[in-house]
Amino acid sequence: MAEQKSSYYDAHFAKNESYHRHYADSHYFPLWVQLEFGLRPHREKKILEIGCGPGQLARFLEDCGYAHYQGIDFSPTAIDLARKACNLPVRVADAFSPDVLQSDYDVVVCTEVLEHIRRDRELVAQIRPGTFCFFSVPNFDDPSHVRFFRSEYAVRNRYYRSIQIIRVHFINGIYLITGVRSDFKPGLLQR
Repeated sequence: MAEQKSSYYDAHFAKNESYHRHYADSHYFPLWVQLEFGLRPHREKKILEIGCGPGQLARFLEDCGYAHYQGIDFSPTAIDLARKACNLPVRVADAFSPDVLQSDYDVVVCTEVLEHIRRDRELVAQIRPGTFCFFSVPNFDDPSHVRFFRSEYAVRNRYYRSIQIIRVHFINGIYLITGVRSDFKPGLLQR
């Protein structure tokens, strides 16, 4: 499947009623609850959400007391919805723009994004080493996905060079990956 442009997601966010609901009514809410549990030790750190969509997770984090958050999405429609959903800073930006991953952050959250972009490993590799990361990817296909993952092994195999994976949860057909951005050194694994 081809990677979609922001206009595709603008239309998707505008017409899909589920993105206009309260976060507790989202089918992603169980995933976000688990993610927030993992974020608790990082509550006072600077969180960057790549692909914040319509701001439902941002609003949930705001309601849980997270104040050091910034979200980006390349869909102007998603950002308009996010600005209505929460009071945390969100902006239209491309994750590959130099100002995004060179900004000030300690933690990266990236839910339901990597399966939509061809350069997913490149994006992950651009996160600063030592950054605590939360990612989620699906085990089901969709017209907007360029890939999906049939197993936890497939997830680990795709991202182990950039992420020291600590834990993988499987929630409602979605893998939630917790880890730390690492610098993979191929020579360390020689037999």
